[in-house]
Amino acid sequence: MPAKAVCTDNNAYFYGKTPKPVKKTTRRQFFQRSLAGSSLLFLPKFNLLHQQPTAFASPTARFGSYGTPLDLAPAQWIWLPAGRTLPNSFVFFRKPVRLSDKPVKATGWILGESRYKLHVNGERIQWGPAPFDPRWAEADPLDLTGKLQSGDNLLGVEVLYYGFGDGTMPIGKPGFIFKLNVEYAGGRKESIVSDESWQVKIAQAWKPGQYKRWYLRSLQEEFDARLYPTGWNTVSYTPPASEHWLAAAVIAGSSPKKPVLASGSRDYLYDSGGSNLTNAELRTRSVAMVGESLVPVKQLSEQAWIQWNVPADEFFQFDLPENKCFKVIREPVISQASANAWTFQARENLAAALTFEFEIQSVGFPYFTIEASEGTI
Repeated sequence: MPAKAVCTDNNAYFYGKTPKPVKKTTRRQFFQRSLAGSSLLFLPKFNLLHQQPTAFASPTARFGSYGTPLDLAPAQWIWLPAGRTLPNSFVFFRKPVRLSDKPVKATGWILGESRYKLHVNGERIQWGPAPFDPRWAEADPLDLTGKLQSGDNLLGVEVLYYGFGDGTMPIGKPGFIFKLNVEYAGGRKESIVSDESWQVKIAQAWKPGQYKRWYLRSLQEEFDARLYPTGWNTVSYTPPASEHWLAAAVIAGSSPKKPVLASGSRDYLYDSGGSNLTNAELRTRSVAMVGESLVPVKQLSEQAWIQWNVPADEFFQFDLPENKCFKVIREPVISQASANAWTFQARENLAAALTFEFEIQSVGFPYFTIEASEGTI
């Protein structure tokens, strides 16, 4: 009887014939070979369907074809010129581009680890990527046809590096790669790629190294608009010296054919990956890009004031008892000003708790704009 596995939340138990002992691995090898970041970690280099330890199979061999190999040369993996990146940090990339004419076609690929959001001339274009195994990272297709103009343009990209991973993305290394093939009337072509000519800046509007509330959640996000360089992703913006924009650095040991996990850079905490990941490769996205449509709010279904007895940060950071930290005051808080717009008067030491209801269940993200006086949290 071949060995089988019964999977629980955190372990894999084998029954039947006892498998032969697996050779002890180093910390680095463990994170390279295991599905790091998951709540379920199998024994490294052990195929669950066989008794004998085997080499870790590629995803194509294990799950069938998903994504095809991709070479983005001469684009390069770039990042901050830094020795480490704290988990849950946001980074801005910007690239001024001057075009001799309006392109008739502009297509390519983009990938930011762990998440990216692309802007062109101040307009949000797309975000991604879809979750993937970091050993076989998948770049997103890019189509900027009709988005670029003759003359000056500005490419702006926000990249969020999880570090620890979140509920859908394993741990990895930070990096950004971009390649756009531009074609003009008459057939002339050129490429715009990620390299040292891009500018990069730590986005201090989100606190670098912010904590996670739980291992299956992403970071506890807190945004400070006073520290956000409004207009940074537009052509007209001239970064002041006080913002500390730097020249991007090419990631040591990286390849445009491989994921950033296979580079020689350090990931600060786990020292995972490395140039010995010989079967790692960069691939095309295997699932369709997400379509977007704006679903309006049906109604405000609940409202209340939260009266804090302790600093709110202490409650979220340490999960202190609710009855010790705040009191809920259920009374009218806001009034509707117009369709999809509400207004209320901010009050010191009180937080407004609002629940909005949609007509249908949706997969997506809340989209909202807040206008408030400086210092409002």
